[in-house]
Amino acid sequence: MRRIITIDRVYTFRRHIALGIVGIIAVSMLAFTAPANASDTSVVTVYADGEEHVITTDASTVKEVLERTGVKINESDIVEPSFDTEITSKTFNVNVYRARPVIIKDKDKDRKYRVESAHRSPRLIAEEAKAVSVYEEDKLDYKLVTDFLDSDFIGHKVIIDRAVPVNVKLVNRKTVIRTHASTVKRMFKEADIEINKNDIVKPGLDATIKKNMNVSLTRIGYKTITEEKTIQPQKKTIHDNDRPVGYEKVKEKGKPGVALVTYKVEYRNGQEVNRKRIRKIVEEKPEPKVVVVGNKLNYDRGPLNEKQMNALGLCESGMDPTKNTGNGFYGAFQFKPRTWRVVTGRSDLPHQAPLSVQKEAVQALLSQSSIFTQFPACADQMRENGIL
Repeated sequence: MRRIITIDRVYTFRRHIALGIVGIIAVSMLAFTAPANASDTSVVTVYADGEEHVITTDASTVKEVLERTGVKINESDIVEPSFDTEITSKTFNVNVYRARPVIIKDKDKDRKYRVESAHRSPRLIAEEAKAVSVYEEDKLDYKLVTDFLDSDFIGHKVIIDRAVPVNVKLVNRKTVIRTHASTVKRMFKEADIEINKNDIVKPGLDATIKKNMNVSLTRIGYKTITEEKTIQPQKKTIHDNDRPVGYEKVKEKGKPGVALVTYKVEYRNGQEVNRKRIRKIVEEKPEPKVVVVGNKLNYDRGPLNEKQMNALGLCESGMDPTKNTGNGFYGAFQFKPRTWRVVTGRSDLPHQAPLSVQKEAVQALLSQSSIFTQFPACADQMRENGIL
């Protein structure tokens, strides 16, 4: 490196002659005397174009130093530190990096771009080119091509090896992973994404990576949890035959119980999708709620009025006097043959007799027995509907 020394200010030199006692010896001494304001000067070294420019100067900024040394700066050149940096120390260094033509080759698009750049980093050179977008995962190589036989360009070259974009659904979030991996499994490893044994990966860990392919990762997890559950008290009914139907009174309020229930819970992407009970421990048994209800009927036996008779027939057979269900019950009121013969003295079957005869048989039967004994299901229904 050639060194150029520049004196920015004028200094005064004095010659002194010293006489010796033994002989006369002429000695020329060059004495350097700094000016009165020498404390304001700095020694600045400028490195540019393979040369070292050393200047003693009172310039206040890097820009002034470059102007005084005559170092020309082009638009794409880089100066460190910047033009506006103040000279604040007695010794100061300035570096000038010259821009030179660089070819950027994008292997993915098979295109070339020409830029002027002073950077030495291939990524900074590529980012400086406005027509080129560079992602963090892309690989960039910088080299100096000197053999025209091996390339169509002599000089500086940046080669971009693009990472392949893959559309990935991670749990419930969609993202794009750019990768140089050959398979889905290696892509996840490259991205530092752990795959658990229960996870579901589509299209599969061994699938070959293709540009813009879709990959999904579903997290499957299991957890055992224990929850405290309230056991509601059961209702216990006491029938009081001395109280009329419709009477109801709570005798004991009851008390809820407490149980510890353990579940095995399945999660998909953090959301519960299934749970199975594996254990239940009752810590406190519930006490039943006791209710007293009246059971004394306003009607028990005796003739039915027309409304009650029709309700009974509708309940038993839909009021079809010819009903033969094939299960041993006949007629509108579903008499058994034996009961029919005892009540009516007839030898035919109930569904063969007129409806009026069947109604008379019902009245005769209920004069001897309770409707709740002879027709229990329909009697309860009629009572609930307020017909009895």
